[in-house]
Amino acid sequence: MSQARLAASYAAAVEVMKERAVSFYGAFRHLPSDRFHAVVAVYAFCRAADDVSDEVTEGAAQSAPMAQKTLDRLEHLIRALHPHEGAKTSDMSDWPWAAALADTLRQFDLPLSPFLAQLDGQRRDIRFEGIRTTDDLLDYARLVAGSVGLMLLPLLAKDKQAASDPSLMKACEDLGIGMQITNILRDVGEDLRLRNRVYLPLALLRGAEITLKELRHLAHHQGKEPPRIPERFIRLWERLADIANPCYKGIEGKLCQFHEHSRLPLLAAARSYRAIADAVRQEGYNCFTTRCYTSDAQRAAILQDAAHTISQLSC
Repeated sequence: MSQARLAASYAAAVEVMKERAVSFYGAFRHLPSDRFHAVVAVYAFCRAADDVSDEVTEGAAQSAPMAQKTLDRLEHLIRALHPHEGAKTSDMSDWPWAAALADTLRQFDLPLSPFLAQLDGQRRDIRFEGIRTTDDLLDYARLVAGSVGLMLLPLLAKDKQAASDPSLMKACEDLGIGMQITNILRDVGEDLRLRNRVYLPLALLRGAEITLKELRHLAHHQGKEPPRIPERFIRLWERLADIANPCYKGIEGKLCQFHEHSRLPLLAAARSYRAIADAVRQEGYNCFTTRCYTSDAQRAAILQDAAHTISQLSC
C-alpha cells in the first residue's frame, strides 16, 4: 500500500476520534505521533463495533441479524489484518481506517484476543437479555471495555516487557471495567429512553424492591423539577459505585510502567472518569433525565492534580 493511502487511512481514524471522543482525543494527542495514530486506529475499530449494536438497540434501520453479520465481517477483517492469523484478504472498503489498523497491528504486535472479546461483547449487546447478577455485569464490562484497556496497553506501556506484565494487564482491564460501570451509572435514563435497556443487575433491583416500571417512570419524567430519586435506588447506585471505585486504583501504582508521555493522559482520563460519579451525586443522583458531566474547571483541576502526581514519581 502506498504511503499516501496509509496516511489517508490514519487521517480517517483521527477524524473518528475527533468527532466521537473529544476528551480522549485531547488527552492522547500529545503522545508521540506513532503511538497517537495507533491509539486512534484502535479506537476507530472499537467505535465501529459499538455503533453496530447501538444502531440495533436504538431502533435504526439495521436489524439484529444484519448487525450480527456486520460484526462477523468485522471479525473476518481483524483476523485478516492481524499478522499472526494467516488470513490473506478482506474487503476493507467499508472501513477507511482499516489500513491504519493493519499497520498498527503490525507495528505494535497487538494481541488478537481483546479485539475478539470486544466483538463478543457487542454480540451480547445485540441479543441483550438483561444483566442478571453483579458477576454478569462485570463479565459484560470486561468484554466491551476491559478489552479496550488490553488493546491499548501495548501502545501506552513503556516497553514490551511492561506490556506483557500480568499485573499491568489486569490494571488496564480493570480500568476499562470501572469506566464501563461508571457509564452505566451515568446513563440509566438514556439507556432506557433510547434503547429500552437496563444494565443494572436485575438481582440487585429485586433486592432493592425497584421495578423496571419504576425506572421507566423516572426516565420519562417531565416537568420543571427533577424527578425524586428513591433512597433505595441511591443505595443500589452506591453499591455499584463501590464496585467501580477499586477498578480505577490499579494503574496508580503502575504509572512507571507506562511510556513517559502516556502517564499524564492516562491518569487524568482515569481520574476524570471516576469523578463522573461525584457529578451524579451533585445532581441528587438524577441519572434519569440529566446526563452528568464534570465541568471544565473540574477537569482542569484534575489534570493539574494528575500532573503533580506524575511529577512526584521516581521512575
